[in-house]
Amino acid sequence: MSVYLSQALSLTQAPTIDNDAGIIGYDNLLTISNVSATSAAVDYPATNLANPSTASFWRSAITTTQYVLINTVGTASYIGLARHNLGTVQAIVSVEALNDSTWETVFDEKILADDATIIFRFAETSAGAFRLKIQNAIAVPQISILYIGELLELQRRIYVGHTPITYGRQTTVQSGRSENGNYLGRVILQERLSTSVQLENLTPNWYRETMEPFVITAKSLPFFYSWRPTTYPEEVGFCWLTNDAIPVNQRSNGMMSINLEMGGFAL
Repeated sequence: MSVYLSQALSLTQAPTIDNDAGIIGYDNLLTISNVSATSAAVDYPATNLANPSTASFWRSAITTTQYVLINTVGTASYIGLARHNLGTVQAIVSVEALNDSTWETVFDEKILADDATIIFRFAETSAGAFRLKIQNAIAVPQISILYIGELLELQRRIYVGHTPITYGRQTTVQSGRSENGNYLGRVILQERLSTSVQLENLTPNWYRETMEPFVITAKSLPFFYSWRPTTYPEEVGFCWLTNDAIPVNQRSNGMMSINLEMGGFAL
């Protein structure tokens, strides 16, 4: 699970990146009507990417160079991927944007270390379309979740008292014991991730203009989340709210706080 930064973003927006505030990827330009792919296996169309369920997939039928296209005018600063096999198939991936009939690379070619949840973070780009380029796969690639849009950068850093989503493991197990009390083994029936984050001292206008749209969307849709994208880029999750996130007027100057309780996808 990683946040990957484009080289251009590191050079041109270093002050923004260095603040290490958390990021949330909930904005998504991809819809069932604007997504397509160079190839799709039977029963695994690209339109499955518009379904937020991690149980459905787009799966290619080829291993040669191919694209997942989001054919819409919009602005984006990230692509998020969850439950994919791009690391296993050793694919080279990159992100391109269409400007004046020319495809320009906004995130350079990357070979992924594994199949964990990813955020590709790049400079904010307005374009006529976007596409994920997949090259040199040794087997057919597949992706369950693909988001593309503008990142929400949290107003404050997250400090103590927070469990990174990748460490918030919760398991349901069944342990076996013999009649005389001997331990016979244990079976994991379910494994999941969870965490919570308390955001405090949020300025009134920032909460209302920036945070509240996310809270409304997250009532029904999952999102990508990284608590410290620079210091701990591998601690990323594809998450959903498990509580009613209700803001509180925290100070007399109008500053607000809110608690987000989350579940997350475990590989």
